[in-house]
Amino acid sequence: DPGKEYATAYIALGSNLQGDARLGIIEEAISELGRCLGPILGTSCLYETVPAFDVCPKGVVHDVFHPFYLNAVVKLRTPITDPWYVLEILKNLEAKTGRPLPTPEDMEAALNDCTSSGEATNEDVPGQGNKGASRKGDWKEALKKDKYVRGAPRLLDLDLLFFDKNGRSVVIHPDVRPVDKQWPLTLPHPRIITRNFVLFPLCDLDPEYIHPVEGMSVKELLRINLERRRIHLLNAAEEARQTQELAAKTNSETSGDHIACSHRCAPPASLHFVHNYRIDGSLAIPRRCFAATTEELWTLGGDAGIVDTLLYIEDVKTHADQIIKVGGEEALSEVQRTQLLRLQRLEKTLREEHPLKLMGILNVSPDSFTDHFSASVDEAVAAAEAMVTDGADVVDVGGEATNPFRVAGEVPLAVERERVVPVVQKILDKLGNRVIISVDTMKAEVARDAVTAGADWVNDQTGESRKGGEGDPLSFVVGNSTTVVLMHKRGTPDTFDGYQDYDDVVHEVGSWLASMSEALQRGGVGRWRILADPGLGISKNPEQSFELVRGVQRIRQMLPTGIPQLLGFSRKRLVGWGVGESAQDRKGPPTTATVEGRRWGGAAIAAWCAANTDAVTVVRTHDVKDTRLVRDVTERIQGVKSTINLMEKEPDMAPLYSFW
Repeated sequence: DPGKEYATAYIALGSNLQGDARLGIIEEAISELGRCLGPILGTSCLYETVPAFDVCPKGVVHDVFHPFYLNAVVKLRTPITDPWYVLEILKNLEAKTGRPLPTPEDMEAALNDCTSSGEATNEDVPGQGNKGASRKGDWKEALKKDKYVRGAPRLLDLDLLFFDKNGRSVVIHPDVRPVDKQWPLTLPHPRIITRNFVLFPLCDLDPEYIHPVEGMSVKELLRINLERRRIHLLNAAEEARQTQELAAKTNSETSGDHIACSHRCAPPASLHFVHNYRIDGSLAIPRRCFAATTEELWTLGGDAGIVDTLLYIEDVKTHADQIIKVGGEEALSEVQRTQLLRLQRLEKTLREEHPLKLMGILNVSPDSFTDHFSASVDEAVAAAEAMVTDGADVVDVGGEATNPFRVAGEVPLAVERERVVPVVQKILDKLGNRVIISVDTMKAEVARDAVTAGADWVNDQTGESRKGGEGDPLSFVVGNSTTVVLMHKRGTPDTFDGYQDYDDVVHEVGSWLASMSEALQRGGVGRWRILADPGLGISKNPEQSFELVRGVQRIRQMLPTGIPQLLGFSRKRLVGWGVGESAQDRKGPPTTATVEGRRWGGAAIAAWCAANTDAVTVVRTHDVKDTRLVRDVTERIQGVKSTINLMEKEPDMAPLYSFW
């Protein structure tokens, strides 16, 4: 409606309870925001953040065993132009998810009562077992019994960050509240400028957005907060050094004295020594994540996003050791032991994770030109098992070949479904969560049935020929929390070679991928669920395909920040061209001799991808073991995950932001 007034809202989302359910809670909240407020314009990347304690009441000991948060920001357009009404909707959504909602006045009074009586110590993880706390009248008991305080864990946290009307960012001072409004509101949100877990997502969406009070862009505010982080860590390191020197000096002066040094000299009153951590979520660089599944989150953006997480885990482990040293294993609560175990697993994952992931190709179509066609379900599952053993992170199951040598025409829906779905079911039964299952298809019905059977990804092969509607695989992806690969192509396998006319292949392919990524976000799909595939060798000649390989960084700059690329080049004609095959050899299916040459050529492209993991996150390959070896050696050359000075070196922000 051109005559209707609209506002633009930037809303932060966070969740740190229910473990692996966190992402599902955030994605459901995004759907609710779209229904209650208006259409989504975009989502940020997803971030995992160590606990932040900047709103904890004075006198409350910070519980370092808090679960880690998942954070994101959405930008939406709403016909609701009253920001207080928007805030009320956010509070109602929080309550619907199980967060107690006392009025601010009652909360303040109860907190004062709790802290004065010494009850709100926050030593356990609040909110556990407190599903009834949102019922009217129960919040006060929950506040005292479960120590529910500001900054405590919660299923869902929603904050209104910015609110734009008539092209201007609304400013509301904290002492201005209409008498008919229950909740106080400050705009912009007063803690934006000090919270990295908010600044990073905002920078993904609108790095040039000008904070109306600070008069600086979001990316400038992020640079300032990162400088605060650097100084903070330097000060913490200096305090630790001085304390160690003082302890050593005191011990030498009191040799033989059984009085502990800690009883003779008070430690510095810093976060490190009072609350047992060196940095919290406000200053820490959060870990940018790609949702391989709702439970499995891959790290994006290099080491910058894991350094502070590892630092915090190190501090929690040290604190746990101190507790055990004094009171034994039983001194740790069950909640603390559970969180400690979770952090130890996360630490192992972060130290061992490869930036470049491998997708194994599992063809269950007799039209496949490779030697990986599996004629039976058991044969296909055995092939998938071998790929996982060789190092595959993902197995891509395809029931319709897209090579130009297959039998002409489209595979009927019933035939493709019968080829794919039983294989997906059996792989899930046999391998469980050892591998991510992807389905390679152009049909929404196959995508839906495969995901129902256990597939995690939809590798959408529709490209520019999509017609939309219920037959479009993307129509299923929207609203179903499914990770999707967007592949660019023109025409069909029968007509690919007639669609190779590009003025600038990198620009045209990158623009299409960016446009489709933005359309998916407007449909409510999180940026963390989208992979972009330039479609090497498909409606592109070899020269154009290699131009796309060289142009992965250029495509990265065109895509919305944080959307990774997948490259599929394995054994294709473009690789044959690269290794010097004759034009005649490239006209037919590859022979044993040409496959060998293409394996070597593919290894070179795999090494290129491993050297550009800020742009490319997944390679699709028939030769999983070969590709793994190439990747691992390339990582050694680059020093990826090197333990040498990982914690001391200044984080490199360039892999996170192309403009850095």
